[in-house]
Amino acid sequence: MYGPTASHKGAKTRYVRLCTAIEVIEHPAYYDTRKADFVVRDQRVNTSDYATVLAHALQDGKESELVHVYAVSAALNVVVQSYVPPSSSVGLLESPYTCITVGRGVTARVLRG
Repeated sequence: MYGPTASHKGAKTRYVRLCTAIEVIEHPAYYDTRKADFVVRDQRVNTSDYATVLAHALQDGKESELVHVYAVSAALNVVVQSYVPPSSSVGLLESPYTCITVGRGVTARVLRG
């Protein structure tokens, strides 16, 4: 999700990671699966514990989870559209990762195709 870090775009990638990490640090209740305000409501989506979510946001090259997309949305004040092709091999006609993500405090805007 964050993109390459070795190119000239690396600074932008690190900036997005930093913004994401700050969001996760400042608003832990939204990114901790044990809290009532946890942002990912779809029970089909597995999310790591809070410490792992934060560690992955801070470290270049680590994978991102849907919870990170919510943090990016909140940190950058943007609505994010994600898409994952359906996979009949796991019995899902539609992926729970295909969604419009509106992070904490973001005003949803109508997306036009």
